[in-house]
Amino acid sequence: MLSRSIPRNAHPLRRLSEGVQQRRLKHEIGAFRRKKDGEADVKRQKATPAFKPMAASQVNVPPEVQVQTSLPAFSALSKGNLSSKQSGSVKEILSSEFSPAGAYGLPRNILVDFRLLSRPCSVVREATVDLVQRLEEKAKEPSSDSRFVLTGASGCGKSYVLLQTVTQLAAQGWIVLYIPRAHKLVDSSTSYVYDPRTQTYLQPVVSHQILRRFQIANAKALKEITLQRDITFDKRKPIAAGTNLSDVIDVGLREQNLSPTILSGILEQLESQDLFPVLLAVDGFQSLYCRSSYRNQHFQRIQSFHLSVPRLLLEYASGKRSFKLGAFVGAPTMNDTQFPLPDELRKTIQVESRPLKAYSKLVPEFLEYSDGLQSVPIPEKLTVTEAAAMFEIWGKDGALHSRANDELFLSKYSEASGNARNFVHGGLLASLV
Repeated sequence: MLSRSIPRNAHPLRRLSEGVQQRRLKHEIGAFRRKKDGEADVKRQKATPAFKPMAASQVNVPPEVQVQTSLPAFSALSKGNLSSKQSGSVKEILSSEFSPAGAYGLPRNILVDFRLLSRPCSVVREATVDLVQRLEEKAKEPSSDSRFVLTGASGCGKSYVLLQTVTQLAAQGWIVLYIPRAHKLVDSSTSYVYDPRTQTYLQPVVSHQILRRFQIANAKALKEITLQRDITFDKRKPIAAGTNLSDVIDVGLREQNLSPTILSGILEQLESQDLFPVLLAVDGFQSLYCRSSYRNQHFQRIQSFHLSVPRLLLEYASGKRSFKLGAFVGAPTMNDTQFPLPDELRKTIQVESRPLKAYSKLVPEFLEYSDGLQSVPIPEKLTVTEAAAMFEIWGKDGALHSRANDELFLSKYSEASGNARNFVHGGLLASLV
C-alpha cells in the first residue's frame, strides 16, 4: 500500500490526508515511469472550431424572436456573377468540412460574430466585388504581379473582405491556401527545431496542420496534379516524380518530421503547374514582419524570417517565389498589441497610422520582403445599403434591444461613424449585457 508517514508534531495545516498522499505518490510514480519509457508529455491543445453555434440553453432569445432565414451561399455563384449588383446583399459562409472556413478556420473576431448569429453569413462589400474582379482578371498571370495588401482603419472589415474573397474564388475552382491567424505562426505556441542544412528553425507541427487543412480544402485539385521531380530527404527514400500531390501530403501527415520539407515541395510544384490558379491569403499579415516570440539558444527572440513557415509565406509576398497562375493577398490587423504593424510594412504600403521618423530603425530583410506589395484600401465607412443589410440580418436574429426602425438604424450608424465593427459591437449589440 502506498503511504507516507506524517510526523505527529506536524502543523495541522501542513498535514495531508492519506487519500491525498496516495494520489500524489501515484502521480509521481506514473511520471517517473513515463520518463523511463521515453514517452513525451504532450500538452493538449484546445483547437477552436471553425464555426459552432451556441447551445440553445445559452441563447437568451425566445425561439419566436430569432428567425432563421434561407440565404444564398457564395459557393452557388459562378465566375463573373459577383458584380456591383450583389453589393449589400447577405450571403451565407458555408462552414462545411471542405469549405475554406471549415477547413482552415476563421479569425477570432469573425468566429465571435458567427457564434452569435443563427447561421454564419456576411454582407457582400463593394470592396469584395472589386477585389474578386481584379483577381479574376489576373488569374492568367503570375502571382509576383498580383501581390496585394488590404489596408484601412481598424474595424473597417478587412478580415471579412478577405474571407469573402477566399470563399468566392474557392467556389470558382481556385486552389486556396488560407491562413486565418498568422500570429499563431510566430507566437511560440508550437514546437520548433533548428535545421543546420537550411539554417532555419523548422516548425513540424504548424506544417503538419497546414498540410492537413490544405488537403481537405483542395482534395479534388490535388489529385489531378503530379510531381514533376522527386522530393528528396536526408534519411528517407525520396518521393518519386509522378506521384499526385494528395498522396505526397499523406506522407507528411504520417511522418510529422517530414512536414516542413513536404510543404515547401508541394508549393514548389504548384509554382509550375498551369491547371489551376492559386490564391495564397494571409490574415494577420503584419505579424510575419515582426520579431517572433520564439527564442534561440541565447534566449533572444528569433526573427520571423528565420522560421520555416513565415519565411515561406514572406517569399511569396515579396515575389521571390511565384506561382505561374495566381495571386497573394494579405490583411493586416491594426489592433494587435503583441505584433503591431511594423514600420517596414507601413513604409511600403503607405499607411500613416503614426508618423515614421527619419531615424526609425528598419530591418533591411523586412524591407526586402515587403518590396512590391500593392495597397488595396478598404473604405472606412459602410455604405448605407451595406449598413441596412447588416442591420436587417442582426434584427432578424433578435439582437436588437428595441424595435427596429429608421430612427434606431440612423442613430447607431451615426454613432459608429459608419465603421463596421463599431456599428455592430458598439451599436447594435451594446445593450445586450
